[in-house]
This record gives sequence, structure tokens and C-alpha cells, in this order.
Amino acid sequence: ERSKLEWIVEQAQEGYLILNQQDEILYANPQARKYLHILDSQEFNNKKFLEFARLTYVCTPELSWENWPENTNLVRHLIRPETKDEKAILLQVGIVNDLPTTSNSKLVKLHDVTKKIVLQNDIWKFHAVIEHKLRTPIACLLGSLDFIVTMSSNNPEIEPLATIAFEGAKRLSTQLEDILQYVAAPDLARAGKEFYLTNLHRVIKEIADSLELKNINIENYEELNGYRFILSHQATELILKEVLENSKKFHPTEEPKIDIILQKVDAKHISIEICDDGVNLSYEQLVQVWQPYHQVEKLLTGQLAGMGLGLSTIATLMWKTGSSCYIYNRENAPGIVVKLVFLLQD
Repeated sequence: ERSKLEWIVEQAQEGYLILNQQDEILYANPQARKYLHILDSQEFNNKKFLEFARLTYVCTPELSWENWPENTNLVRHLIRPETKDEKAILLQVGIVNDLPTTSNSKLVKLHDVTKKIVLQNDIWKFHAVIEHKLRTPIACLLGSLDFIVTMSSNNPEIEPLATIAFEGAKRLSTQLEDILQYVAAPDLARAGKEFYLTNLHRVIKEIADSLELKNINIENYEELNGYRFILSHQATELILKEVLENSKKFHPTEEPKIDIILQKVDAKHISIEICDDGVNLSYEQLVQVWQPYHQVEKLLTGQLAGMGLGLSTIATLMWKTGSSCYIYNRENAPGIVVKLVFLLQD
């Protein structure tokens, strides 16, 4: 029976590893070696699993990996970013708990979920086809209701009903834009020109004007404005707009004070930290905000102001290009910090 089990594991399409308490690899089946680029003849030499993994992959979301190799209910992924020559690969990492063992070792499973993501991309492409079929009638509805509200301003019987209908249509339009923006996100990552940091100040000002944000400060902009991101200009602008819009939406008075801090992380990365003085989130909320349709605003205000797709859109765009994103509470003060670490263009 033992030999049969060993044969099954050796032939498995999933990767399996046995790790000791120090996260050192004791065994890896052929598929796990393939995923981690470990040669069949290569010895592990007390090499830790995460050391091998991080040579090729990005660990996401970061919070779920903080207590590795402890087990967790949170989903852990290893993502190999897309390059000019290779497509992106996404592995789901899990610890198998239901095996009888008397040792302190752990059995880790690596499952390739890339095809699932490709299927999702096909769905996104379908959504792109019908996108204009949704936007056009909404635009007509908004224009017509706006006209009716204006024309009925002197009619006390019609004006309140027209105003309610117009506000409802605007909310529907906003939620529809959230959905269409989310499903289009994967194609925006490398679409068009790269983002040049020389454009950051102008882009922030345009976003602030559109959102009526009055108190924004940018630090270290002059020192780093000669760099460019791999992420496209369109995608970067979308990400910045989502974060700033959230800062306003979740602020008690919708008038946040926002600090935007640029830092050179290393030779290949620049970070942009966006700090506001709104409200803090719980640990569970901080972990789950990157998931689609997770609505923090409902937890904070009891209202459903949007479809809960903004931060998930950010994560999709950032992770796909080898960049990363983090969110955490400000220390000893109300508010949130969203840290965006962008991969630089060579």
C-alpha cells in the first residue's frame, strides 16, 4: 500500500511537498519540483520552501503568508507574473490536515488554478462585448431623467418623483461602471503606454478635482519622477482613482486629509503610500478587502454605496504585472494606508 501511495504522489498533477517545522523541504514530488524549478538531481540542503518559492513567485495576499507555515482559513497563492515570453501562472497553496502522522512535518499541496483564471478572462472578454449595450441605455436614461427634473422644477407633484428616479438612475450607473471596470481590469494591465512618474502630479490633480478633494499632499515626487512603471498609464490612473475615491467615501465627513508618499524600495520597485485620516478597519476586513464584492462600506455605515469591486480591481491589476498591494491601519491614529509597490520598467 505504501508503494502504491508513493506511485500516486509521484504521478500526481498537483505538487506535493513535505516540510519540517523549520519550513525546510524534506520531499518534493516531480510536479512540485517543476513548479519550484528544482532539478531532479538537486538536493534540498536544508533549503526552505518559501526561499525556493520567492525566487520565481510572488506570495499573495501578503497578510495570509505572515504566519506561514501555520495553517489558516485564508487562501494563499503563488503568482508568477506574466512576461513577454511566458504567461502568468497562479498556484493555490494549501496544507493538508486530514492525514494521520506522528511527526511534526507538514504536507503541502500546490494546485495550478491558472486555467480557472483563463476561464475567468474569457468571461471578462464576453463582458467587454456587451459593455456598450449596457452603457448606451443608461446614458439615455440619465439624460432623459435630468431633462424631466429640470422641466418639472415648478411642479410640486412631479418634481420629487422625478428627482428620486434621477438619483436612482445615477446610482445604477455608478454600480454598472464598477462592474464593467472590474471585468475589464485584466486587459488594462499592459494596455497602451507605461506610466511615467512625471505624470503623477497631473493625474492626482485631475482625480482630486473630479472627486472634489481639497487636501492632498505629495511627498518625494521631485526625487523620483524620472521612473516609469510596467503597469500601463490607464491602469495606474484607475488604481489611483479607486484608492482616492475610497478615502473620500469612507471618511466620516467625506473631506479626508490625504498624504501620498513616494519611496524607492529597491532597484526594481517604487512604492506609493496613500494615507488618509478616515476610519480604521478590523483585521478580518483588512484581509478580505481584496476579494470581489466584499463591501467594507456596509460594515462601516450600513449602506451599500457601491458594488465592492474597487480594491479587487486594484489587486487584479497589480498582481498580474508582478507588482503588489497592501492595506493597513495608521498607527495611533484613525485612517487607512494603502501601499502600492510598482514594478519598474527596465
